[in-house]
Amino acid sequence: MPSFTKFQTCALMFMMACVGAAHAAPPTDAEITVLQAKLREFQTGTPRGEMTYEKYQAFIGELLKDVNPSELSAAQMEKLFQMLQNVPAKKDAAQERLKQLAAADDVDGARAAVMYCQTMYGDDMVDARLAAYRRALTHPALGEVIRGERGTGIFQQIGYAGEEVTKPLAKEVLGLQQYLTADLPPESVAGTMDYLSALNGMGDAVDAATKESVRTKMVAMFKAAAQSLKEGGDETKKGLAEHLEGSVAFLDGAASRGTLMDHPAPALTFSWFSGDQPAKTLADLKGKVVVVDFWATWCGPCIGTFPQVRELQKHYEGYEVVIVGVTSLQGKHHPGNGEPVDTEGNPQKEYDLMKEFMAKQDMTWPVAFSEQEVFNPDFGVRGIPHVAIVDAEGIVRYNGLHPGDPLKVKAEKIDALLKKAGLPTPDAVVEEPKAEEEKGAPKGG
Repeated sequence: MPSFTKFQTCALMFMMACVGAAHAAPPTDAEITVLQAKLREFQTGTPRGEMTYEKYQAFIGELLKDVNPSELSAAQMEKLFQMLQNVPAKKDAAQERLKQLAAADDVDGARAAVMYCQTMYGDDMVDARLAAYRRALTHPALGEVIRGERGTGIFQQIGYAGEEVTKPLAKEVLGLQQYLTADLPPESVAGTMDYLSALNGMGDAVDAATKESVRTKMVAMFKAAAQSLKEGGDETKKGLAEHLEGSVAFLDGAASRGTLMDHPAPALTFSWFSGDQPAKTLADLKGKVVVVDFWATWCGPCIGTFPQVRELQKHYEGYEVVIVGVTSLQGKHHPGNGEPVDTEGNPQKEYDLMKEFMAKQDMTWPVAFSEQEVFNPDFGVRGIPHVAIVDAEGIVRYNGLHPGDPLKVKAEKIDALLKKAGLPTPDAVVEEPKAEEEKGAPKGG
């Protein structure tokens, strides 16, 4: 047996330790449950004012420091997916692992293929995105996944993929109709909601009769699923039943019917309006280009866009453009810090608190309380902030925009509508050159 010097022995021990670390066993289901519990504890235990994305990201990074994405199964990936996407050091490895898993033709391969699509974004990778979505949409085990618990992620992904993906894959996207069946579990039915939005966003690639057929089928599915839950009498399913019933209103709304874009704006009636020239309805603003920004005081991402909205307001000051922050009575007012104020049954109190909120937040544009819910079915508002732009004739020309988009992007849209109406426009927005360190920065959010 060969002998080793002290140096050789130490070196061998170090190498063995490295090999052991590289091949550490993936986390067990119990360990993953502990990780998830720690994250929930961190989220609920951190005061809202102290929670920053950097802090959140650092915490997850520490939680997952010993997790090697290349060793995870599809089931483990599902449980850790969102956390892994927030850790730059793990993100690429997780994406590559999903790509490997998606190559298998079994159920786990289908689950991985759907998750892999979620990692594919950015204008510079269209071909790769098309390949990923094509694999998911044509996967031989996709049907088994969809009919399983919470298996309708592919419908949600298609809803957010954008026409650059859905139009070239129109045949495959339309093929998802085969899975809209009466035996789909109620939890899965709820996850199909974005499918109709995708079809409506594909324009002429999908004919009107097909869109209406899908919409009608989905309305029946959602009603039946809600009814089965109510008849089941399971109190833990009550919230899901109410969600399914509420979704029917969206499926019957103008956005889902395909009668929103390039049609007269749906009615918006205001119970309170802060502008210098009070308006009772959206129609009262006809003659101006109207930027409708759906938001609420409890919505942190909405408040985070206020600097951009303020910038837009300043750019169009003195022009025939009005920005309206549309919310609805919430029964609570969130002051931005401290505990929310109960305003249930007292609309005037909520209006008065809004005045204080606007002054504190330096909101230089008018705010309106609409009698319609801020999650407006006709405008297809399922998440806020959500922006629609109505032209001077009262026709909806843009919908589903984000108020945080660059000023130049928003101004180009608004200026075109002003010119079409024969109204003056401000000077064109000149895009500021990027700093050297920003050049070549990776795209995607």
